[in-house]
Amino acid sequence: MTAWRDATRRVVLSFAGAGRSAGATSGARLRSFRTSGSWHAPCFEPGQVGWEASWMRNGSTILIPVDFSGHSRAAARRGCEFAVASDATLHLVHARPPKPDDGSRAEEGAEDAGRDPASVRALAQLADELAPRGARLLVRLEQDEPVAMIRDWVAADRADLVIVGAHDFDPPGRVFAGSVSERTLHACAAPLMIVKENEAEAGQPVRRILFPTDFSDASHAALELAIEWARLLEADIEVFHAVAEGRPAYADQPEWTAAELGMAGRRDRALDRLQALLSRLRDRGVRAGAELSYGPPSLEIVKRAQRSRAQVVVMGRCGRSAGSPGRFGGVAEQVLKHVKCSVLFGGRSPASA
Repeated sequence: MTAWRDATRRVVLSFAGAGRSAGATSGARLRSFRTSGSWHAPCFEPGQVGWEASWMRNGSTILIPVDFSGHSRAAARRGCEFAVASDATLHLVHARPPKPDDGSRAEEGAEDAGRDPASVRALAQLADELAPRGARLLVRLEQDEPVAMIRDWVAADRADLVIVGAHDFDPPGRVFAGSVSERTLHACAAPLMIVKENEAEAGQPVRRILFPTDFSDASHAALELAIEWARLLEADIEVFHAVAEGRPAYADQPEWTAAELGMAGRRDRALDRLQALLSRLRDRGVRAGAELSYGPPSLEIVKRAQRSRAQVVVMGRCGRSAGSPGRFGGVAEQVLKHVKCSVLFGGRSPASA
């Protein structure tokens, strides 16, 4: 059953098994609740979209996996602001991993999802809490592994932005390699925001976005995402570049002279590029400033995010400084680990997944 508006402006919970819709909701008591604003059925268009070029479209959707922890509630609060600003529909989805095969019929999976009254009540309570924020909300209970659920939603072109809480992305005592965060970043081709603030902080309006750049193609693509959200949220952008010691990753460009590869030459070149980016932002109607620093990029980005009081850092998943082209890691990984605010990663094309 699909959840959308009915004649009385109610939203009903929908249930689905792993990878398919469920027609049966036996055993579940569907609860309706009202939110502010007008409701309409979500409009999913087929085909791929250009994530960074302009991901907004009619019927845009934001997916927020929830486990009812404070971290996922923080993600939901931040998601409400983004949904209202972009006129998108916010999908709150609680995914329960399937039970080990005990010989029961596979058809019972979807029905079992509906027989989880605690999750049904928790979804309804969360929607009630978020209702005053004015976002269009749809809630859903699925029986699937969370990362697989996110991947399937994006692959089916049902999510234009995914927002998750940091709780699921930094399990205590686990190294980053092979963690849920790495698997999701690899599985999710759509733009992905990881909310690291608490509920109170995530509920505050986003007024400052930090955009760190190494002037790579990945950074330029992420810039389009930063511009779009800055305009929608009426936020400022600070463009940031850290000049690191050692041979720069772009030293193989033939137009660079030996003098320009020195620290002073690299600074001058970076200042020129920052000025060009500022002109581009102002031409797009975005309030912007720039900052240049010296030192390891990941450390300098984390320090700058704190000093500038940025609420969101927007960056590519990989760049010239990444360990291997096309893979998440390097600077992006370190920033995600240590920064205190939300991090929004640009999407990638299916070919690079």
